[in-house]
Amino acid sequence: MQVPCRTKNVNKYYKVIAEVGSGTYGKVYKAKCLKTNDFVALKKIDTKDQKIMAEGFPITAIREIKLLKIMNHKNILRLREIIVSKASHRNNFRGSTFLVFDYYDHDFAGLHRQRNVFALPQLKCIFKQLLEGVKYLHESKIIHRDLKCANILMNNKGQVTLADFGLARTLSNVSNPKYTYKVVTLWYRAPELLLGQTNYNTQIDMWSLGCIFTELITGDVLFKGDIEYRQMEKIYELCGSASEQNWPNCVNLRQWEEFKPRRNYERLLTKHIKELCQIQNKQIDQVTLDLIEQLLILDPTKRLNAAQALNHEFFKQDPKPCSQNEMPQFDKEFHETLLKNDIRLQQQRIDRAQFRPQQNTSQKFQKLIKDERNQAKPQVQQQSPQRDVKSFQEVDISDLIKFEIEKKVKLN
Repeated sequence: MQVPCRTKNVNKYYKVIAEVGSGTYGKVYKAKCLKTNDFVALKKIDTKDQKIMAEGFPITAIREIKLLKIMNHKNILRLREIIVSKASHRNNFRGSTFLVFDYYDHDFAGLHRQRNVFALPQLKCIFKQLLEGVKYLHESKIIHRDLKCANILMNNKGQVTLADFGLARTLSNVSNPKYTYKVVTLWYRAPELLLGQTNYNTQIDMWSLGCIFTELITGDVLFKGDIEYRQMEKIYELCGSASEQNWPNCVNLRQWEEFKPRRNYERLLTKHIKELCQIQNKQIDQVTLDLIEQLLILDPTKRLNAAQALNHEFFKQDPKPCSQNEMPQFDKEFHETLLKNDIRLQQQRIDRAQFRPQQNTSQKFQKLIKDERNQAKPQVQQQSPQRDVKSFQEVDISDLIKFEIEKKVKLN
């Protein structure tokens, strides 16, 4: 896919409206194209960070640009163009790089914060589009390596797309590749990554999709650990203990001794999801539960791939996935960063309102004292200094005259 690159000031082409996202190497802004009036997303690659200045242009940004230029699919975020501004004092004489994307109205992290509920045909439509995008990636030998709700976008036309390919990479042709296992946001990280596997494949994305699918249904994160050890324990508690019987060679992984199960856990995933749905008065059938079970298997070799998941009975039975034009439309935009900024501003207003009465009272008291001082000062300046000088001068002259008279009288 041809992606044009321009080398002028971005402000000549786009007007920035608001910040809608942020990441390790920059921020994402909603902007308006001055020529077409279309909305776009501007991803600015930060060049002021000390680490970036020391190491040069981020390798993740280079990898993202390279992958986006070769991908072309309706469920993959489209890169429109690249703009590189001239070096100046404002950007440490390094220039600024902007990636220009199609703009989408919402991300699913923002939608979940508002507890927006989708009907089952709409959930099927969303998840089917996700699987089609991931299937295209995997057939192109690309692993996303950071699938999560914040990186899934949707517009008001019902189109769902995958975004943020900063951690994505192509699969190596080497028989035993060595990838880093420190990838994927913790809550969506596959167990083989937590146990330190370095020769993983596309199945790590399928685990993330299983977590996302469950979150779409229940409205809550399934495995919410705060550190790696507790994340692995959360997985064991619901998916059962890992062992040679259900996951051959798992004991040979580099992190096994540190993260192996401390006791024998039974698999309670289906039971847990049923309980969550019951609390929220939601219905969930056995076919839906089976799809979740097949995606969240500890052994990656037994996990469904994207093509198999698309062929699951979940998409064939009634109700069928709805069409995109039947998807809900929202009056407001839901981006996680936008909502966080709104919450922060509201809190600042509340804080100011709480302290305002005390500040006003203090200001009034200070003004009253200042007014009294100003009223008193002119009187002192007009009366005291001048009168004192005059009276001082008068006293001195009279004394001198009296002294001279007395002196003359004595002489006579």
